[in-house]
Amino acid sequence: MQETLNGILTLLDSAEKLLLNGGNEAISAGLYTYAFEEYGKLFLLKTCVPSNGNVEINEEWFGKRTKSSRGPKSHSPKFKAAINNLPDECKILGAPIFEKGCVGPGVQIEETVIADFEARKSIFYCDLNDANDDIKPVVLIDSGLLKNAIKTLETITYGTSIP
Repeated sequence: MQETLNGILTLLDSAEKLLLNGGNEAISAGLYTYAFEEYGKLFLLKTCVPSNGNVEINEEWFGKRTKSSRGPKSHSPKFKAAINNLPDECKILGAPIFEKGCVGPGVQIEETVIADFEARKSIFYCDLNDANDDIKPVVLIDSGLLKNAIKTLETITYGTSIP
């Protein structure tokens, strides 16, 4: 648990340095999604109950593939734990964009960006859209929301006690 906590803080520090020193906001957000997922892992690890001095953990939380875990399934429990146990300030990296007069007053043209596996894939991988006729755009990151998410998760992580 201590190594996971240290990793979260290192990722948050790196994401913040990139963001504050003119680096790419999306890449900073991508690093943040790793810290966010690791916080979910830390939360799950804290739920393990020792028995006779030993703790049994789910290997999938560490990315170990089993016959039942293919693709993003191994990420799902960690992201779900983070999403269910962290405040919205840690989850939202891009707010809906409303542009007057573009499509119509107050028409939402982008979705909220949540710190999840889909956002990470959008940031780090070039992919085709669902119709396979165009490239998916990289998610739009709000630097203010990202900065707040980093600081909030950092504060929560520093306040996390390890048994």
